[in-house]
Amino acid sequence: MPDQNSQLMEDAKSLIIGADGKIGALLMRRLAERNHAVLGTTRRADDHGKYFLDLEDSKTWSGLPVTPVAYFCTGVSSIEHCEQAPEQTFDLNVNRSGDLAEFLSARGTRLVLISSNRVFDGMSPRVLADVDTCPVTEYGRQKVEIENRLLALSDSVILRVSKVLFPDDDLITGWLTTLSSGGEIRAAADMFVSPVSADLIVNTLTNLAVSGGRGIYQLSAANDLSYFKVASFLAELANADPTLVKAIGREELAGRVGSRLDPETFAPRHTTLDVTRLKQEFGIEAPEAIDTLRLVLGGGMPLSG
Repeated sequence: MPDQNSQLMEDAKSLIIGADGKIGALLMRRLAERNHAVLGTTRRADDHGKYFLDLEDSKTWSGLPVTPVAYFCTGVSSIEHCEQAPEQTFDLNVNRSGDLAEFLSARGTRLVLISSNRVFDGMSPRVLADVDTCPVTEYGRQKVEIENRLLALSDSVILRVSKVLFPDDDLITGWLTTLSSGGEIRAAADMFVSPVSADLIVNTLTNLAVSGGRGIYQLSAANDLSYFKVASFLAELANADPTLVKAIGREELAGRVGSRLDPETFAPRHTTLDVTRLKQEFGIEAPEAIDTLRLVLGGGMPLSG
């Protein structure tokens, strides 16, 4: 174990498993800004600002500090990758992550897990948290399994989320660059998203960490927005010709073809979740999808849903 780990662990109050990822990195930054003692894990042995942790090597777990809270922000989240390598991703997302969760729970740590709306089939909007799960993708099935493992532990809480939007998402920045240079972009008019900002996710996670609540909470936008509408919004931001945005069908998406999933499975009509519990306990409400875009990307004119 690298020598710097002992220094990083001193007085840590929160542990972020997967601080290399976008949500984990933002969570670590926000907690540090609040002067909260936080330690993040990394898979990169040369990252001296975090604790080296290999999910596949339990020997690297023993040196982790005992903290009141651990956030699970790790795992393979690509739907395509999970379809193409189900055994490999299941081992990481369920077996290894579940074993680590049990290891930390046995030491008295409260566990906060990020899950997904993909535990449902997307046939209905604003799905209640206590409805039976019905995943139709390998990724969704793995999320159900890891949820169940954490729910069996003494102190855990799960946050199911829809699309988490960052200003520097590759799709967003790519589209903006193309539009700004006068290029055309193709966006699915029958593929939908209910985005929430990364900052809202982080604030929700930290609320859940210090609460006594257990079980499942959910967060999404209040409504779905097509990717074509998202692209049209970006065209307005870039002051680009709106005709540069071309509508396509989801069956044309390259990622879907690579995953071998049928269009409805790859891109369900509904991605929203019921947010009632968060509203009742924390006053956190589901934002309108277009308001999330305005908040994260800035500006823009009103769009119809």
